Amino acid sequence: MAAASHLLTRWRQVVRNILGKKSAKHTADLMCDILAVDRDTSVAHLEAVQSDWHNFVVDVTFSLPEPRPATGFCTQTVRDCARDVVQYIAATMRDTSILQGNITPGESWNISTLFGLLVGYPVLYWYDPTQDSTCLSMVPLLVYNVYVCLDHDSATTAATALGEKSVCDCPDERNNHKHKLYSFSIPKNVKQDFSKQIDCWFKRVQEEFALQDAFCCLEMKCSEMTLPTVAL
Repeated sequence: MAAASHLLTRWRQVVRNILGKKSAKHTADLMCDILAVDRDTSVAHLEAVQSDWHNFVVDVTFSLPEPRPATGFCTQTVRDCARDVVQYIAATMRDTSILQGNITPGESWNISTLFGLLVGYPVLYWYDPTQDSTCLSMVPLLVYNVYVCLDHDSATTAATALGEKSVCDCPDERNNHKHKLYSFSIPKNVKQDFSKQIDCWFKRVQEEFALQDAFCCLEMKCSEMTLPTVAL
């Protein structure tokens, strides 16, 4: 435990050195996991979740015969969690020089769901925290991966000006520069319930992606897999 504590302290120091004391980003501990978050973006996302009345939670509690869209109670539990985290951020990260804080999970929080919430997935898994497993074993899953390519020194713009092919125009070159931006899954049997939510989410990703020029070739791909065990 002493070694683990030393590593945690060292990691906090490294993060502070990288971000700088006046950075708008912050670090937050959550059960010994460390999250680096942008305060304003995170608050905006969590507040949007509280007012979003579309389906965005899948109940995968172990006792269920198969995954299903979550009930209103489960979804409201997630919204309440988002509200509590916003209040925590507002209370402890008012000053941009404050880089570190500790989140104490509420009794009703599902930690797996909370991580998906903070990362910004369009669909979240939820299960009864009192049960040790989920009902995802051997359930066909649709895995969505969002990829981007690193556009080194605006290589695409320069190549276009010279009449050369850009990274986006060359499939082989694109694969060499590809980076995974998001990866999430949903059970295949609930695809119809969440397809619209995923499409709307990806449109928002495209809109935000258009505001930067460090990456290019945004794309989302979907594949199917079935696993004997799924850890959340």
